[in-house]
Amino acid sequence: MRTLNRSGRTRKRQEQSVRAPGPIVSDCLACPAASWPNEITARCRLSARAGITIITAVLAFTTACYRAPISTCASPRTAPMRLDAGTSVTRNVDSQNERNRTGVLLDSGGVYRLVGAGVWKDGNRIDWNSPKGYPLSAVPLAGRWVMWMVQPLRRARHAPWFALVGELSSRPRDFFVIGDLLPEFRPTANGELVAFANDVKHFNFNNQGCVTLTIDRLR
Repeated sequence: MRTLNRSGRTRKRQEQSVRAPGPIVSDCLACPAASWPNEITARCRLSARAGITIITAVLAFTTACYRAPISTCASPRTAPMRLDAGTSVTRNVDSQNERNRTGVLLDSGGVYRLVGAGVWKDGNRIDWNSPKGYPLSAVPLAGRWVMWMVQPLRRARHAPWFALVGELSSRPRDFFVIGDLLPEFRPTANGELVAFANDVKHFNFNNQGCVTLTIDRLR
């Protein structure tokens, strides 16, 4: 009987030693199996975010290293003027200037036709384009996702990249799209017309070229 009891106890001890998990295994078993995919997914997301942040920083650094020649095509400053009905004036809009003051005072209640012409260039990855701007699909695939990520940083979010955009000095950041033609513009306040290329603020140093803006008062 003693022999059988001893053998039985030995077998029980062997089974317990086999079944008893180590500290690492017990930690894993303490975590529900259903949560494993979530933990793995969270770690993958963190790694992906870190990779995207590093790549974005590298691309931003390389873009910042490219600086276009300083533009000299901006129109000379003139005394503010008002247009009579049936008269027009043309000004240059420099893509490197964040606020191109035209010197033309627009009157509330007046009707104006704004015409953009010429070509300018956004950085060193985009071809020359008109004042209409360009869609995201025109960006090379290598840099398209970067442009997609920084789209909310455009000065005029509702306007295409590098479109000709205007504002009144009396109502800053109340932007309107000029493009290559705004047939009838009716100002809701008096103010000087200011124009610019729709880009990320403070990132206009790598832009090239100017377009012309013709301001024609209809009535």
